[in-house]
Amino acid sequence: CICIRQLTAQKSGPGIFVHGIHFNGGISSTSILELPNQIDPNCPYHPTAAPSTDEPHHRQRQTPTTMSTKYAFGKALKEVRFLFCQTGEHSAATRSFLARTYPTMKKHNPQTPILIREAAGTLPKIYARYEFGVEKSQSLEGLSDKQIEETVSGLVKGSA
Repeated sequence: CICIRQLTAQKSGPGIFVHGIHFNGGISSTSILELPNQIDPNCPYHPTAAPSTDEPHHRQRQTPTTMSTKYAFGKALKEVRFLFCQTGEHSAATRSFLARTYPTMKKHNPQTPILIREAAGTLPKIYARYEFGVEKSQSLEGLSDKQIEETVSGLVKGSA
């Protein structure tokens, strides 16, 4: 948990103190998303019994679902290919999806090739190649941006 009283008492600045994290005999201040949700039994602001979460100074840690976690590719995935038309209306959702998500996908998966193939009149489709040469494909034609996101997430997280 995050103890706001403890944070205020230590005047730790931009860091966030999280109970139960000790390094070299001291207390570490760091980002909340990097630390476990624990209570330090030696905290002067909490009794040794289980803490009450209804106190106003208590906040439970929540890990948000971000796009980066959606597009962390599975280990079996070796390549992703997007095929679509560069001007056709049937590929508009695929083009906008790639314009929005390609930088994030590439940033979090720098070793995995993400190939984008544009050809006039081509219907939008995604191919995922896994280890041992196994390949899966799925059409993206007629799907909304959200549906494309779900389809891509399923293919990149899955295995052959």
